Amino acid sequence: MCRLNIVALLFCLLAWASSAHADSVLTTCQQLVEQKAAIQKEKSIGEHVSAIKLAYKLIFDRQSLIKTNEVKRLENSVLDQSDLSIFTLGKNTPFTSEDKSKINKISSMQKISFQRIRILLKANTPEECVAIASSIQWTPDELTHLQEEKNAALESYRHQETQESIKVAKKAIKSHPTWKLVEVNNWGEILQEVRVNSTSKMIIMAHSDPNGRLFDSSRGEFPSSFFSSLPPSVQFVGIYSCESNKVASAYGLNQLSNMEVVTVSLGAPFNVTATTPIILFSVWTHELIKDSLLHSEHLDKNNSISDEEKCTIRFNDLHLVKGDLAISIDGKAIGVLTGDHTNEEQLVSCSYLTNTPTIFIEPTHASFSLDQSVVELLDSNFTVSINHHHNFQTLTNVKIFNRDGFFRSAIIKF
Repeated sequence: MCRLNIVALLFCLLAWASSAHADSVLTTCQQLVEQKAAIQKEKSIGEHVSAIKLAYKLIFDRQSLIKTNEVKRLENSVLDQSDLSIFTLGKNTPFTSEDKSKINKISSMQKISFQRIRILLKANTPEECVAIASSIQWTPDELTHLQEEKNAALESYRHQETQESIKVAKKAIKSHPTWKLVEVNNWGEILQEVRVNSTSKMIIMAHSDPNGRLFDSSRGEFPSSFFSSLPPSVQFVGIYSCESNKVASAYGLNQLSNMEVVTVSLGAPFNVTATTPIILFSVWTHELIKDSLLHSEHLDKNNSISDEEKCTIRFNDLHLVKGDLAISIDGKAIGVLTGDHTNEEQLVSCSYLTNTPTIFIEPTHASFSLDQSVVELLDSNFTVSINHHHNFQTLTNVKIFNRDGFFRSAIIKF
């Protein structure tokens, strides 16, 4: 049996152990023996060759492991590799010595569990497995405890991934002086950045779930309207994440107008559902250039920000105590309000403010998570200031919805 299969089996057992409550050693041994038989039946020697091939490619042929997926390509686009902005999420999440200590501890625990599982797998029957478990004083509690430690350290793993993303992004831009790294904390800061600087080409490095929903490092979910809310200046979007096919479907990336979109896909021998390795990011950007996929039409820098993009909204006297707020105008994503920046000006397209639009604010996805609970606002009136083509207006027609003493949403109408 190859090492790759035992590792996969260990993580399968970890997932199983996390839902087990009072399972006996015998029950666990039955699971082990069944999994062992199933793997042997699948001709593990073939998977062993695949593992060797993967190791070879990681060392000598990285380009074949990572591929570009053209979701949508512009007609008659002109190759232009300059002025690319690479967005990494988690600006204020440093990888601390405490994070490192937690992860090192879990790594040591996993190594010990791996070694002990190998000993148990020498058994060919559940009864033999039970006898071995008794001799080495092993119980399923060991797996359960390991899973609990991993769950408790999820934030540390995210902090580590954030720093790795920044590191590989810096490597990618090293040979491209006109590229820049933009560190942000949430999806709202991306929207504001591309409006302020009239970004034409951008790549987003982000987490995604099996349904293709993108998240920042704090588990704030990108809204469905995120990509359709990008300003007209954006002509190229690259997305580096896991589950890229699902991401394209979840956000309707093939329906975006006047915008070229590419995602990442994995080559053999990666499994189609495997996690996209962060370390291959610079290889992917190289492939974008080699395959002539990094395109955009030429822009006149002097006219890159039209008056149509210069309108603003500002929330006055909005005292946010807990959580973050997502802003949208008639379903178009605008940005995120955080406790320290609730009164900052938000740049919007002037076309969003014509007729009688409705401004909507609600807790972000991350603000509903277990560690943040809900949004809390101080009980005070707030207003919204609008700058529409240098026409200033203050909106006071605010309707606030609360439940159980906590803020749920607010609607502001013209």
